[in-house]
Amino acid sequence: MSLDYNDLDNKTKFQLVIAFIQRNILKNAQFYFLAFLVLFAFDVYERSQGNKTLQEMKKDNENSYKYVIGLTTDGRMIGIEKTQVDAANLQVIVARAIRDSFIVSRRELTKNYAVSLFENEEDILKNSPKLKSAFDDYIYFGDPSLLTEEDRAMQQQSVQYFTAYLKYLLISLNTNNLPHFINITDMKVVMFTSDKNKFTIRVQLPCQTQSVDNAGRPVDQYGVNEIYAEGLFDITKRTPTNPFGLKIIPKDIKIVEIHPKSQNAGYTVQQ
Repeated sequence: MSLDYNDLDNKTKFQLVIAFIQRNILKNAQFYFLAFLVLFAFDVYERSQGNKTLQEMKKDNENSYKYVIGLTTDGRMIGIEKTQVDAANLQVIVARAIRDSFIVSRRELTKNYAVSLFENEEDILKNSPKLKSAFDDYIYFGDPSLLTEEDRAMQQQSVQYFTAYLKYLLISLNTNNLPHFINITDMKVVMFTSDKNKFTIRVQLPCQTQSVDNAGRPVDQYGVNEIYAEGLFDITKRTPTNPFGLKIIPKDIKIVEIHPKSQNAGYTVQQ
């Protein structure tokens, strides 16, 4: 006599189902194990791909914030990398601006000795693209009538010291006391302080010079140019050639001379 499944009570039916499942699991254990491994591997792969996508998105976001779009003078768009500006970066920015803008030699000012007559400071500025750029970028703020009282006072002071430096260069040229070649070999910031957007700095620029004295004899020297300056950063005054809006008052400039006139041999002091 055979048992009809429908005649069994619920408890017995449940036990039979469990027994059937157990037999199938034991019979197909290898299959279920392989299926588990496949699903696990697929999950790991999906997670790794997701993490990779997130990392790529993070990198793209970082790059998008790393650059800003700028326009060149001829209208081309360029990506400009952002730089975090802290005290260490500030002093390097100022020191490089000073090094690249204020130290000039006789060969530069005379356009490789093509110009021999200098009557005034305007002649110096006219014949030196480097000093002209320094004036436009770091000395001149703009039309005084359009400036604030503070900016107007600072521009007046900056122009005063810069003009005094041009006068020194004029005298030094006419007396053959400015080195013919100045090769800057190092840059040392010996003092830098900042307060909000204002700063003071003293930079030493060791150099090697080559000249010809009044008797026609070659003169090779080693010395140190030194500049003390005050100034500020103002992003509202930025230009394509002065992206930080840097303004400089060159208060004390010492340049190596062919014939030093003071106890500070190799220097001249511009007050």
